Amino acid sequence: MSLGIWIGRDLEENEKQIELAIKTALANRRTVDRVFVGNEVIERGDLSTDQLSAYIKRVREALPYRIKVTTAEPWSTWLLAPELAQNADIIAIHLLPYWEGVPISGSLASLQRWFEDVANQIDGIVVDHA
Repeated sequence: MSLGIWIGRDLEENEKQIELAIKTALANRRTVDRVFVGNEVIERGDLSTDQLSAYIKRVREALPYRIKVTTAEPWSTWLLAPELAQNADIIAIHLLPYWEGVPISGSLASLQRWFEDVANQIDGIVVDHA
């Protein structure tokens, strides 16, 4: 099971969410296999890359290695902020041709191109089909 932590502009609420998620993941370490520290936090402009990276690192250090830690962002954010991958165990990429204005006839080619762009930008990317 993947556990998501809602991260936003409210730093006090972020602290509560992170502490609760760490506690929940540790209490359910046989069930939780991934923790997502935020969803489109950089895309929304809620935090800086450094702030989100620090949260990812903190959660990564608090959990056993079996539980993979990451964040989820659109492909373009991973290209603009590849440093997010430094503390992430996996890369969660939002690939959404519809929102990019890509017609259905070109969606598969776009998905492949965006994925390859991110894979080429971030060294050591591992494909994990969850």
